[in-house]
Order: sequence, then structure tokens, then C-alpha cells
Amino acid sequence: EPAGVHIATSRGEYFTEVTLKVLEERTPLLRCHKQYLINVDSIDEIILMEGGLAKIRTLSAKMVPVSRRYLKTIKKKLLL
Repeated sequence: EPAGVHIATSRGEYFTEVTLKVLEERTPLLRCHKQYLINVDSIDEIILMEGGLAKIRTLSAKMVPVSRRYLKTIKKKLLL
């Protein structure tokens, strides 16, 4: 399988060879994990877990992991 990124949207799933770093820089998507970016507008709930970890439930009921490293940034972004 070629290196690249799988993108899940409310309209379907896509594949691109653009890196997460480039997507993060060129789109409004926010890093929530080393392997995931999230559209802030699609966040339904942040579920806090033990050890400072969390999960995001999207409006389409998908679960996305959040690492400790990015949790504070996401919380800040949601409070603005």
C-alpha cells in the first residue's frame, strides 16, 4: 500500500498521498493525535479517559483518539 493518508468525512472516505503535516498547514484541520487530524466543527463530544488521554466523538458518531500532547490545544480551540 502506498504511503499516504486516509480521510474520513461525512460524505465518504478518501485517500491522498499528501502528508498529515501538509494537510495540517494548508487546511483548518487540527492535529489531535500523531496519526489523526480533526475538523473542529465535526466534534460532538470529547470523552476524557484515564492517564490524560481522550477520545473525540464526531457528529457522525466516529471515535477519534486524542493524545495527551494535543488535548490542551483542542480544548483551547473549542473554548474560543
